[in-house]
Amino acid sequence: MKSTRIGLFFAAFLSLCLLFASCGETPPAETAAAVTTAPDTTPETAPETAPETTPETTPETAPESAWETTPETTPETTPETAPETEPPAPLEPFSFDFSLSSLGTAETPVVSRYRDEAVNTVKEALFGDNLAWRGNGYGVWDEKTGKLNASLVEAIRRCGVTQLRYPGGIEGDYFHWQESVGENRVPQIDPFSADYPTRAATSGVRYLPSFGFDEFVSLCRALEIPATVQLNAGNGTPAEAADWVRYCLDHNVEVASFAIGNEPNMAAEKVDGIRVTKTPEEYVAFARETLDLLGEDREKVEIGVVALTSRHPLCKYAAWDKTVLTALGERIDFIDCHLGYAPLYTRDGDTDGEIFKAYMAAPDWIAGLLTTTEKEIDAYAGENAKNISIQITEYGPMGTYYNGTVGSVFLASFFHTVTRDPRVSAANHLPMLNHPYAALLVGYYRVNGVDHFWDNICSYVFRWYAEQAGRDVLAAEETAEKVKSEKKVGVVPAMNYRSGETAVYLDRETRKGTLFVINRDTEENRRFEIALPFDAVTVTAISRIRADDKTLANTWDHPDRVTPITQILGERGAGEILLTAEPISLVRIDFTY
Repeated sequence: MKSTRIGLFFAAFLSLCLLFASCGETPPAETAAAVTTAPDTTPETAPETAPETTPETTPETAPESAWETTPETTPETTPETAPETEPPAPLEPFSFDFSLSSLGTAETPVVSRYRDEAVNTVKEALFGDNLAWRGNGYGVWDEKTGKLNASLVEAIRRCGVTQLRYPGGIEGDYFHWQESVGENRVPQIDPFSADYPTRAATSGVRYLPSFGFDEFVSLCRALEIPATVQLNAGNGTPAEAADWVRYCLDHNVEVASFAIGNEPNMAAEKVDGIRVTKTPEEYVAFARETLDLLGEDREKVEIGVVALTSRHPLCKYAAWDKTVLTALGERIDFIDCHLGYAPLYTRDGDTDGEIFKAYMAAPDWIAGLLTTTEKEIDAYAGENAKNISIQITEYGPMGTYYNGTVGSVFLASFFHTVTRDPRVSAANHLPMLNHPYAALLVGYYRVNGVDHFWDNICSYVFRWYAEQAGRDVLAAEETAEKVKSEKKVGVVPAMNYRSGETAVYLDRETRKGTLFVINRDTEENRRFEIALPFDAVTVTAISRIRADDKTLANTWDHPDRVTPITQILGERGAGEILLTAEPISLVRIDFTY
């Protein structure tokens, strides 16, 4: 009978599947997923049976169709089809072991239980960076040809930056924009001229701004991204600030936002004899006059003021936020807070272990500062408080080992903090290029007239998270054992902090997701028990950033000391993942669901 032949075919097909499965290679122990039974239960057999049941079948097969069964065919089809209707075997969870055999594994795991519910959507503006006017934009502008450095522009494009801030943080406190455009340019004060790359005798030397505002705009247009403009509230005037806003409007410059000033609340003067910081009252007067001078143009732009909670050790005024928000809260769109650095500086007496713990503790400290800042907005900004967002226009690992794995893992954890928070509307990593004290997003160095490009470890981390823009951030209940940093290092206080964390980002349209796993323990392997909100997932790839030496960094002459380790998979299993990670490491798992 026809049905008997079909049954024999399926029996042979299943035997071949089992034979092939038993002959396959066992995945390496380091990245092996638990073997599942999914290949035996997925609907690969449908094409074989479809011709037997479609309306176009021949008279010989028609009586066997589901809607025309007869007593004659029933006894013949029931015994043969029974194995096909048995419930599929349950899928097994994935299991990965990335531990270091020389270290112990902490007994208490990090347990993450995800819900199919979004707490936020990742904003593109979180992946901005900073670029200064000095040094021809650190090589972006070729002064001899009067053009952009095409190779460097392409390197910037590849890093995934979504907006660029200008004219460069502290540099902007001394920068007069109107003297940087046109034919008759005026040399500008370089507050870092005693540092790299110029190495002048003192800070405060003046240089011609060849990479002026118009050249910067040409870069943004080449990259097809908006600018973020920092108005000079240092040695500038409100009229100058308002005129810069109007210049952008008149010349159709795409500007994501304007911030009035840089760090007037830190009371840290860079150039002798020139005062650029302000008291809260002085700053309020400057910002208020700027807003007044803008008139109706104020409503055409996104504009904000500088804030920093007094809980941050760099804020020199206890009442800064209260004063600024009470006076200006009804007139602004955002506040600009530089609370994303860690540890910022280290001292000779700080050991590597203490520095590592400061980096790993910093994300929890920053999350607490954000919570405090949001409470201050709600308490002091009046009716407009609900409309005021937070921009962190400077953040990143800084101080020591910033280009090592330890700095990059801090950066990943920082992204978990800001992507979960709906009130953080934008952020700008610092720096993009040629800075001697912080993690460079684009590795670039000219040696004997030859340009060298490379990826620092933070370059990989930045791109990984920038790829999540537009995705949902999934809600989770997560428990993790606390570990302790016993000593204040830089700006990071001694504190208890989470030993590990995870984050999941979903693209619901394509049904793709990414899971990030961070072991923030500095001494032990850490187990993770993760439950995704799906019965089954297919893990498509696994990537890791790790190094035995957590201080090791890539350089122009050694560009590949630390690079992601990636394995392409295609395994299907239950939506549960068991993973063991080594200290200070980042694991990325891409999946479909």
